[in-house]
Amino acid sequence: MAFHRFKTDGRDIFGDVVERDRDWGLVNLSASGQRVFPEVVEQSLREISYATETGLANRWHVAGPGGGIVIDPRIAFGEPVVEGVNVPTRTIWEQSQADKEPEALASWFRLDVKQVKDALRYEAQLARAA
Repeated sequence: MAFHRFKTDGRDIFGDVVERDRDWGLVNLSASGQRVFPEVVEQSLREISYATETGLANRWHVAGPGGGIVIDPRIAFGEPVVEGVNVPTRTIWEQSQADKEPEALASWFRLDVKQVKDALRYEAQLARAA
């Protein structure tokens, strides 16, 4: 059995499974290999990116595809950051406790308002889950 890529919904781990020339498709590895309907769960999965040269996981899109937040062990000691600019989401969240306006935060951190809102949304989800 070979797992080429892993994905997560924040609770379970999923993998695309190939075994002896047979493609099993997307399988929930947290549920004893239960097969899933990809068209149902794919939209909620968070993608893990892999380095081309090593094939090792190197970046996790923790807010989902297009969510703008990534975890990369090479950046900010693996803390969640705004993709492309590497500002830790926690730093934006902490500053938002003093200044609630996304426009002011965007100016402060030299980000787009969307990037600030992505970071705040992600941190709010963490706070609710705690």
